[in-house]
Amino acid sequence: MINMKKIIICLFIIESSYVYSDDSNNDEIGVTEEDLQEIDDNKISDRASNHKEKENNNAIGGWYSGLDIKYVRSKLNAQETKPDSKTENYSIKNNLISPSMILGYDFLFNKLILGGECNIAFDFGSPTDYKDKVHNQDIAKIKQSINFVGSIKLGVTLGSWIVYGKIGGNLSKWKYEWKQDSKNDTEKKYKPGFLYGGGIEKQFVNNCYVRTEFSYSPSITHDDTKKNVKDCKMSEIKTTNYQVSIGGGYRF
Repeated sequence: MINMKKIIICLFIIESSYVYSDDSNNDEIGVTEEDLQEIDDNKISDRASNHKEKENNNAIGGWYSGLDIKYVRSKLNAQETKPDSKTENYSIKNNLISPSMILGYDFLFNKLILGGECNIAFDFGSPTDYKDKVHNQDIAKIKQSINFVGSIKLGVTLGSWIVYGKIGGNLSKWKYEWKQDSKNDTEKKYKPGFLYGGGIEKQFVNNCYVRTEFSYSPSITHDDTKKNVKDCKMSEIKTTNYQVSIGGGYRF
């Protein structure tokens, strides 16, 4: 019985010494339970911050809108037939500045992106003048005023970058001023066409983006605009546009 009591007393002394020693160590290094909890909270906060930063470094899809401004290099070709059946071919180049509004949606499939986009462009600039090469007299003025575009995009994501190509169609409003012998004849018509091109987009935090794009609209034929002007006939009028744009917007 006495031995049992001695054993219990010894165990109690050893346990007390261990607890006291452990508390002394914590006090020596200045670590408290509040400090340990703060360290855990900081780790959780760092993980959340790293996850958010990783998300911001990856491109996102969904709805987006924006504005861009295009530099348009327009080339117009036409044929003038004289009363003596001789023909003159015209090739005239013109420059335009064209701001536009953008609305689109992108589907994101891992690294691939498939989207649809529409925009409305307003062309600012002087019309293209056709002049009689012999007498240097105005024959016609032709100008594109507004352009409705719908296109399909296909591209890949590289982190927060998107590289894409696009193909689509457009419907343009054209104004024609034909120089008659005694008066001017003005026409306004809508002409369909198509375009293709590509671009690069960079996404930033807060869902903002900037992009640059190149597109090409091949020949639009103005067959039903044949006119007898200045004792000659204008025919086979075709227009071709090369466009470079820069812009930006917001992804919802």
